[in-house]
Amino acid sequence: MNKISENDSIGDIKKVIEIIIRSSKEALEELQLSNESVSKILANEEQVYSLFKSLIFTKLKGVSAVGLYSDEEVISNLGYPSFVYRNLREQKLILEKYFGDLGRIDNVYPGRQLPLHSELFLIPDMELIGNNLLDAMNTIISILEERLSLNIYNSFVSRHLSYDKISIKKRTLESISKIKSIQNGERTILIPAQLGIKHRGRSGRRSDECMLSNEFGLTPYHVGIILITHPERMSAVDTDLSMLCTGMTDELDRHPFFGFINNSVDHNLLWNSLSGKNFSTPTGFII
Repeated sequence: MNKISENDSIGDIKKVIEIIIRSSKEALEELQLSNESVSKILANEEQVYSLFKSLIFTKLKGVSAVGLYSDEEVISNLGYPSFVYRNLREQKLILEKYFGDLGRIDNVYPGRQLPLHSELFLIPDMELIGNNLLDAMNTIISILEERLSLNIYNSFVSRHLSYDKISIKKRTLESISKIKSIQNGERTILIPAQLGIKHRGRSGRRSDECMLSNEFGLTPYHVGIILITHPERMSAVDTDLSMLCTGMTDELDRHPFFGFINNSVDHNLLWNSLSGKNFSTPTGFII
C-alpha cells in the first residue's frame, strides 16, 4: 500500500470520524430513546464507552480489510443456531459430574458488560483432569463421545498426532495467567469468550490479526471443556461453524481444531492459512 501524505491522512481520518458521528446521530434518532434510557446510559458511561470503542474498532477493521492476511477471509453466514448458553451454576453441575467437586464459584464480573457475542465459561484447572495436556484431552474426548449428538473422530489418536509438539502461544499463556491473577478460584477460572462467530470465515492467522488487544485464541483444552457444557455448539454439520483453536500451534504452523468430517466431529490439525465459510475462531477476553 502506498503511503499518503500527512495532510491527506488527517483529512481522511476526519472524514471517517464524520461518518461515525453522522451514523451515530441517525441511529439515535431512529431509536428514540426515552429519558429513562438516556439516564441509564449516562449512569454507565464507562461501560458504554468501552462497548462502542470495541464495536467500532472491530467493524472498521473488518470493513477496511487491511493488515496481514486480509485475503484469507471470506463472507460467511453460518453460525451455531442450536447453541443454548448455560449459566455458571448449570456449567458447574455438569463439570462436577465428571471431575468432582470444583469448590466455590464466584462471578467476578457481576453486572460487567461482556464483549460482543461473548458469555462467561467455567474452566477447571487442567491438573484436575490429567497429568498433562495429552491425558486431559483423552479424558475430554471420551466425555465428548458421550455428550455430542454426533460421533467424534479423534485424528490425534488415529493419525498418531502428538500434543507434545504443539505449544501454547505466548499471548494466550500470558492472558490466562492474567485472568488467574485477578480471580480467586482455586480450581477453576471464568473466561469471557465468544465461540467463533466474531471471526467466522477467517483463517486462523487472519483471526489472530483481527483480535482486539485484550483478546486471545483458546486452546483445544478450553474449547473441549466448553463443548462438554455446551455440546449443542457442534451438533449440525450443515449449519454449525468449525472451531479453530489458535491458542496453540505446532512447528508446521498448524493449529488444533474441532471440525466436521462426514457425519462426525473431527479433532485434528489445520494449516493456519486456510480459510472458508465454515471456519471460525473462538476467543477469550481479559476484561
